[in-house]
Amino acid sequence: MRSDKNDLLPFFDLQQPSFNQKATLATSHFFSQLKALITPNFSIIHSRANESKILLGTITEKELSNLLNELSPNALIISCNEVQSGSAAIVTQVNWRDAGIEHYHFPHNREDNTTSLHRRTIEKMRQAWQDKRTIYIHGDSDPSQSNVIAVLFHCLVITPNAKPDAVLKTIQKSHSIRLSLREWEIISNVIASYTQLPILNESEETAKLEALSQSLAFKAFCQYAYTHPRSFDACRTVLIKFQENTSSILSKLSQPDEIKLEGTPLDDALDKIKEDPKGKELLDNLVQFLKNGNDPLYEKAVAAYQSLNHILLASHSANIPVSDTVRNLQASVILADATSEQKISQLNRITAFLTNPLANKTAFWNDAQAGLDSNNKTLNNVGKSLAALGCVLALFTAVITIGSGGSLLAPAIIIALALELTAIAIGFLLIKSCKNQDVTHYSESLCLELTSI
Repeated sequence: MRSDKNDLLPFFDLQQPSFNQKATLATSHFFSQLKALITPNFSIIHSRANESKILLGTITEKELSNLLNELSPNALIISCNEVQSGSAAIVTQVNWRDAGIEHYHFPHNREDNTTSLHRRTIEKMRQAWQDKRTIYIHGDSDPSQSNVIAVLFHCLVITPNAKPDAVLKTIQKSHSIRLSLREWEIISNVIASYTQLPILNESEETAKLEALSQSLAFKAFCQYAYTHPRSFDACRTVLIKFQENTSSILSKLSQPDEIKLEGTPLDDALDKIKEDPKGKELLDNLVQFLKNGNDPLYEKAVAAYQSLNHILLASHSANIPVSDTVRNLQASVILADATSEQKISQLNRITAFLTNPLANKTAFWNDAQAGLDSNNKTLNNVGKSLAALGCVLALFTAVITIGSGGSLLAPAIIIALALELTAIAIGFLLIKSCKNQDVTHYSESLCLELTSI
């Protein structure tokens, strides 16, 4: 008999991604952005007459309103993202909850074949499907796992006992997807074990842990771990203890700060995190959520989202066309590859600007120019490295050619310089893609419309 609590271990057992994983994630994210520019981003891959649908694909701000219309009300969204990118890639939950949509993050790791979490996710989707709810499966950073979940759901729920390759062909009629050998292996493992180890009745502790894993408080803490390498091991130790014995660690964290801890590995980890005021704040947020269900970060997000919505409604009532630009800007912030805290701050800046455009135009314009940095540091670093390498090689080629009396117009030199300039161009494109350009574009448009700066 397995423990249902162990299904949640992939949420809490943080793993430092290898350089190859980071590079793969960064590249996948970049090409997903390019693909979104030229192909439909989400498709209906299955539907029941006048009842519910299965949607698959990615989200862009241009299609967010259409997507909300397809999903509202009472739909279920399954977000398939890497554990380390979950906080950044997941759409701000306020937006979904405001539309009456349930959101569930399915974390995955390319080195992990954890079938228990796949089964758990499929079970959640099966219940929603029985309740005639529409389901949307998406993965912003890498579509591979959303494709796996889509095939599994068809094989196990929609058309039980169907062959996975036949299901794949059916889905491909409405949405372009591919599966690697490893993804076929995951599908085979999940199907083979699906009926052998049924989901048990959940304990109260498991229900709390799952709710915690879906909270903004949890995602912010994970994000802190991945952006603060020196505290990563400490954060991982604390999260594993949360999963192993929630009540015990809650009791320890509820002690006043002046009480000296015992010096165990957990105590050392807690001391390490609390050295940074930000780390301590995020740790306190986890405790609050487990004790009373309060998510301070979510509450801040609600306030920022609703304040901007009030202004949008007022401008719409007054037939002010600028509300379209604001709505696009709001969607681009919500979908930005940034932390929830960055998104909340950006929404508050937009609200402050709209409240008094003339007084705040300079600060708002400067913020627009600075851009909203992507959370994907690997993509940014790869871009910088590629651009720098291209510049060095191009300069080296030119100096050596001229120094040896050769011609820059020689075919071999032209080809070499072309490749080096291509590397520079791709590098700058990667860097630019890390700035969430849609946020900058709509911010500048809004500023120009309201102030003619």
